[in-house]
Amino acid sequence: MNDLYSCWFEKEDASIIVCIDRVAITLSLDEFLDFYDTVDQIKESLLSDPDICIGTYEEDGKLKRQLIIVPDSDEIN
Repeated sequence: MNDLYSCWFEKEDASIIVCIDRVAITLSLDEFLDFYDTVDQIKESLLSDPDICIGTYEEDGKLKRQLIIVPDSDEIN
């Protein structure tokens, strides 16, 4: 993970905390897989759109991926 993302498991109260930038989401252990499945469904829905694809780039020696909007063919040189 990078500086904007972190997560951890609190064993005492069986919760998972996911932090994205300045937003923290706390999920109970039994809610986590539902949350994960929802995010995965959103990803699959986005990737089924022909105007969206996964782009890759390298940062600090690591291969990174991100969703990008496919440019119009008029915009490609």
